[in-house]
Amino acid sequence: MDGMYLTDLRLSVDIAADVDIVEVPSDNPGTAVETFAVGFGAPLEVSRHFHRWISLAGKTLRTRVYLARIDGVRDPVACAYTTYFPDRPVALLGGAATLEDYRGRGIYTALLERRLADVRADGLEATIILADHSTSASICSHAGLTKACELGFHYWTADTI
Repeated sequence: MDGMYLTDLRLSVDIAADVDIVEVPSDNPGTAVETFAVGFGAPLEVSRHFHRWISLAGKTLRTRVYLARIDGVRDPVACAYTTYFPDRPVALLGGAATLEDYRGRGIYTALLERRLADVRADGLEATIILADHSTSASICSHAGLTKACELGFHYWTADTI
């Protein structure tokens, strides 16, 4: 993972015209739960817990939840999150997941632009993100985010315990 940041929020990214981004309530994310699970390849129960945490944390942390749809497809094809920290001028561009069949069509870029536009409109000074080397890091770099560090993640499954 690359730890990246952006301090010039005036930057703008070109987005695909057929992508529609909507914000949904963090305490009622609807289909974001399933979209997150499938897009990340995570169990549905993990996604449910993640979204419960977002809802519970809403008392201290504000999280915006976004869904992306494309022309001709009824259900969302991607989701993304932005978390705001109390009394801090920076937002975390949290996880974003695009369903595998829809990757490479500019959907992640559209979600990135929408989140940057909202952070800019909210008057913040910077954004940070943990971007995966194999998926989002190069897109974030092209959008003007700067790599500050690399982070390694280690995880285990029930089979390895």
